[in-house]
Amino acid sequence: MNQNNIYGTSWTVPSGVLVSGEKYRWNMQAVKSGQESAVSATLYFQTNTPVPNPPANIPTLVAPINGKYVIPTEAQFQWRKYENTEKYALFIRDLETNQLVFDSLAGNQYFTGSGNELVSIDSPIDLIANHRYRWNIWAITSDGGHTASESFDFNVVSSYPTGRPLDVLSPVEGPLMVKKSIELFGDTERWRFNQHNTGGHVLGGGIGGSDDTYAWDVNLHKSGDTDADDGKPVYAVTSGIVADRYGVYNGQPVDGSPGTYGKVIIEHEYGGNKWYSAYLHLDNIRVEPGDEVTSSTHLGDISSTGTDNNHLHLVFYTGDNTLRGGLTSFDAHIVDRGSDSPPTPISPIIETLAIDDSDVSATSAVLRGRLSNTVSGTEYTVWFKYDKESAPSEDLYSPSQSVSGDGTFEITVTGLFPATTYNYRAIIAYPTTIEASNYKSFTTKASGNSRPLGIDVSRWQKDINWNSVHNSGYSFAFVKATEGDGQTDSKFITNMNGAATNGILVGAYHFARPDLGNSAIDEANYFVEVAGDYISQGYLRPVLDLECDTSLGKEYLSEWVKTWISTVSTKTGVFPIIYVNSNYATNYLNQDISRNDLWIAHWTDDPNLNPNIGIWTNWAFWQYSDKGQVSGIEGDVDLDVFNGDLLSLQNYVITLTPITSPLVSTSSTTSVNSSSATLNGYLSSMGGASSCTVYFQYGTTTSYGSTIGTQTKSSTGTFSQSLMSLSPGTTYHYRAVASNSAGTVYGADT
Repeated sequence: MNQNNIYGTSWTVPSGVLVSGEKYRWNMQAVKSGQESAVSATLYFQTNTPVPNPPANIPTLVAPINGKYVIPTEAQFQWRKYENTEKYALFIRDLETNQLVFDSLAGNQYFTGSGNELVSIDSPIDLIANHRYRWNIWAITSDGGHTASESFDFNVVSSYPTGRPLDVLSPVEGPLMVKKSIELFGDTERWRFNQHNTGGHVLGGGIGGSDDTYAWDVNLHKSGDTDADDGKPVYAVTSGIVADRYGVYNGQPVDGSPGTYGKVIIEHEYGGNKWYSAYLHLDNIRVEPGDEVTSSTHLGDISSTGTDNNHLHLVFYTGDNTLRGGLTSFDAHIVDRGSDSPPTPISPIIETLAIDDSDVSATSAVLRGRLSNTVSGTEYTVWFKYDKESAPSEDLYSPSQSVSGDGTFEITVTGLFPATTYNYRAIIAYPTTIEASNYKSFTTKASGNSRPLGIDVSRWQKDINWNSVHNSGYSFAFVKATEGDGQTDSKFITNMNGAATNGILVGAYHFARPDLGNSAIDEANYFVEVAGDYISQGYLRPVLDLECDTSLGKEYLSEWVKTWISTVSTKTGVFPIIYVNSNYATNYLNQDISRNDLWIAHWTDDPNLNPNIGIWTNWAFWQYSDKGQVSGIEGDVDLDVFNGDLLSLQNYVITLTPITSPLVSTSSTTSVNSSSATLNGYLSSMGGASSCTVYFQYGTTTSYGSTIGTQTKSSTGTFSQSLMSLSPGTTYHYRAVASNSAGTVYGADT
């Protein structure tokens, strides 16, 4: 579309003219009685891309279960499938390092699953023992819409504690938690037990013989009634092989099973001895004899098959008594055969201890706790949960540690933020998670070196209290100005002025979008047009932020960057800094780009380290975290550090020759006829300013009286304006005018 005549003050673009996801420019010119006004400033807009529809249901995670333990070789991830979902994206974060260690989106690795109801995959990464992980998924539709699941945390252990093959793993989801200790079954406020006789009663002379079978045999019901939760999924207590099963689905026998009594029997091995776990009265059985299972395998659902009420009948047994000797610590908490109620459990007591100033640095702390009332010879797993006082909902976790006996323990946490207050408490797993009742707190020291700290912000940080930021010890900031060739950050001016007013050195950055097909020259011109007043004396040098799709290739990206840098430096007299991440710095730019100063993004959360800078030999600024918490800012903010001291930071502050008045001259008219003429002028100097305003004064005397053709020029050269509806045979006077921040000058009268 080139031109449309509009009558009124608004106009709607006809349907079908605009294309979604495209950028457009528009301007206006008023016309009355044949006279045309100056053309308005050009504005930009981009049409929205239609938002895809997300899946109707929120994905449900199955395993690893929230708060549970797995060993690396048994880790499987399972979630329920839904209709209208094309694929699933998996995300796994290592909470010890706070790094996203698996990202389906980044690696373009998605999952579909082959089952009808569950997606089940082996862990796509090697899990590290004694680390805690958090995982969730996205369900993604064919048009790209997605819905995120909740997040589950789980712990990885190298092996289960000696003597406890059934350790800490839960065969039942949600409130039906069956773990290694009958004390968990025996929560008398919620559960009650029915004790079966051992021997051949349960298995009818099945695996392991009959009369010599030794079994722990428990019926699990809700306390106060007879039914457990119908349909709750049941999982294997640990890895093994399905030895037998009576297949039942929707209450009906399948695969030739003899009746509607659903059961699964799993063979396990521990210390060279075979032992078995049996899960009785199930429905919707999902496994077959010979299947290898883990603690994440969904065997079937709680039901009432073969009986008259919903419950899980759980049996642990072996063909002889050899296993019993290896389960001394486990046996101490088992309901004695013939007893109708569980023993009073022995629960350890855990406390959080205060720490000294000597235990705390700028980025680390030694946390301490104390155990008492422990069982002799029993190992316990302990760790700490901690969070920033300014963000109490964002839980962090220390590495875990195995301890035994009463006494104190200590664990070091790293990656902390300088001058930040943290709350922490000790946690023990025995076998449920028990948190200490008391919180303690500490405050990290200020940065342990002389490197000045800074932040970078955009509209996403909303309203910032820059005085609080300054008082928190931050010396510099970079503020987003523009993106592409038509987007201005809505908080740019506010943030620039707020930072500068509060004594923070501040500079503007441009978010590059060569991936949209934009030219480097257009984006550079737009950046200077918007941010030019802040690319001047006393501000930090401007920045090109390059983090778009790398598929454009090294040669294209390198040339694009050089063109943008050249355009901005020619217009402003200032050479910009380049912002890239370590991957970009290593793989996607030619060596000659390293002649430009570097702002590197490499998130280690510790400003005392040094980043990976790729082709560069040194760095000026380093964005070391994207999860900073700073007083005066709501939510996360990027944290930066300068590679030097405060004095050398001044080398990155713009020092320009003071701006002087521009130079302008009036040129001869052209295209003169009885009722119109074209006025011409020449701007020969901008006085060191990034832009100048030019226009013409005209009239029938040297008092002029009329102004026309106001425009902004970002470079020297000619400028013109047409005059219409002049009176025939009349003499007119005119002159060119130019102004900048230093003053206004006039060309000769003509």
